[in-house]
Order: sequence, then structure tokens, then C-alpha cells
Amino acid sequence: MKQAFWAYAVVAFGVVIVVVMLFIQRMTITTEENYYLEKEILESSMIDAVDYGTYKKQEK
Repeated sequence: MKQAFWAYAVVAFGVVIVVVMLFIQRMTITTEENYYLEKEILESSMIDAVDYGTYKKQEK
């Protein structure tokens, strides 16, 4: 019974930590920051997705 209690305590502690982290994230991160972060990630992934080697082979 003692080990089961500790297992439940560890799971409950993990859930509390996740909830606190989500709450702090909602308080500190704004939608404007999310917009610029998403824009930057999207632009860089689109640039990385282009295979310039294929275009160079087609030009010749």
C-alpha cells in the first residue's frame, strides 16, 4: 500500500507541475510573440524546403 501511495503522489505531482507550467506560459507569452515566431519559422522552413540543386540541373 505504501508503494501505491508514492506512485499516486508522483503522478499527482507531475500533473501539478504541468498545470503550473501551462499557467505560467499563458501569462508570459503573448499572441504577438507567437505571430512573429510562427512567421519566422514558416519563412525559414519554406526556404529550407526548396532544393536549389534541382533547379540548377533543369537550367542546363
